[in-house]
Amino acid sequence: MALTRRDLLGLGTLGGLTLLGGCTTAAGALDAPPILVPTGTRTLPTPESTASPRRVPTPKYSSIAPGDPASAVEATGLDEHLKALSAYAGGPLRTVTIRPGTYIRTTPIMIPSGVRVVAAGVTFTSQVPGEQTPLVEIRGVTDVVIEGGTWDGNKAHPGAVSEWKHVIRMIDAARITLDAVVATNGVGDGIYVGSQRTPCRDVTLRSVKAIKNGRNGLSITAVVGLHCTDSIFTGNGARSPQSGACVEPNHAKAAIEDVTFTRCAFTLNKSRGFLVVMRPQSRVIKDSIQLIDCTIDHNANPWGGTMVCGGLVLIRPRGVLVSGGTIKASHTGILVQGLRPNDPKTAPHKGTVRLVDVDVHDNDREGLIVLSGIGKLTAERVRFFDNSREQAGYFSGVMLAQGSNMTFTDCVSTGARMYGLQASDPVTNVTVRHCDLRGNGKGTLHTGSADVTVIK
Repeated sequence: MALTRRDLLGLGTLGGLTLLGGCTTAAGALDAPPILVPTGTRTLPTPESTASPRRVPTPKYSSIAPGDPASAVEATGLDEHLKALSAYAGGPLRTVTIRPGTYIRTTPIMIPSGVRVVAAGVTFTSQVPGEQTPLVEIRGVTDVVIEGGTWDGNKAHPGAVSEWKHVIRMIDAARITLDAVVATNGVGDGIYVGSQRTPCRDVTLRSVKAIKNGRNGLSITAVVGLHCTDSIFTGNGARSPQSGACVEPNHAKAAIEDVTFTRCAFTLNKSRGFLVVMRPQSRVIKDSIQLIDCTIDHNANPWGGTMVCGGLVLIRPRGVLVSGGTIKASHTGILVQGLRPNDPKTAPHKGTVRLVDVDVHDNDREGLIVLSGIGKLTAERVRFFDNSREQAGYFSGVMLAQGSNMTFTDCVSTGARMYGLQASDPVTNVTVRHCDLRGNGKGTLHTGSADVTVIK
């Protein structure tokens, strides 16, 4: 039987381990080091798991009602109206209501400080020229609220050619709120927050939808305080990194602090639902990035073409907490890569990941795979079930390919084609405490000479 490259990447059995090189996508795509996977061709039955998903809160998405049409500003006069506002010296925000309708923009909308823009029932479609000029610019200002509206980057427009051409861009801004805003069809990101080093501060995203953007739905490069609730990131990613949301500082000293997503959904994105790519020298801050009661599903499915495609992908994580929620029906459920192949050999093994009360199920490959360089990973009451759905593969519920300092407590891993937990020889200092690893095609554990301690 002739085997495709995809079949070769997925092969696995009982006997021995084989090194496979990471596959690649277009230039600039994330890569992966060689990874240890089982080898062989024998078909194994997939046992039926008795686990069923726990209830996960869905986003409580709410729209904004249009404002008083009697006081509404015609969209054609919006720029002049905003320029005519006096300088903001604090106090109540000035409300600018835009008359509902669909409008073409050939210049960016520049939002000044101290303004509340009510755009419910409004669609702005970009024909703004320039490789990096966004549809909406929020730069160097404070105290801005945008309520409602569809902000369309119009990526089919011939003037839109750069992955840095975003729909809504925030740079060096503070106390910014987007409420029930739809950011769609960006050539680059739907929403971009940050800069090279200067962080935005106190950003609130509430009931936001980032849909069908060319790069990511949301990119965060420098921020202190970003709270996103009840928002939806779906169908994003024609260009790497092709994610629903991505935290990716552009500089080692760029701040990533107090970033929280609550009751958000990351679904049907090209390669990754939620992606973190920190710098080798980025600071470690406990729980600096938190996902609480979020749903991450159907990402990189069908497969996006590289090993680091999946639901939750954490590259050099520097303090990530995932609490509650579900990660399902993606290529890989969770992938943690502490170091990238091009990192210097002296790069520190640091950073922490905590998984608490998460359900990880029905993914094509592993529920969790860990590669080198993580400082510490803990999983508490995490349930990995019915993973390794891909017919060409023989994957385990949890695969520890590389790394050390990992603890699994009161976890379940069942319904995988191979083992509940599998560890390769380089793995050290792993503790499996009070975990149920029964009900897998080949058994509970396969650790070889890896340093794994089991406490029943």
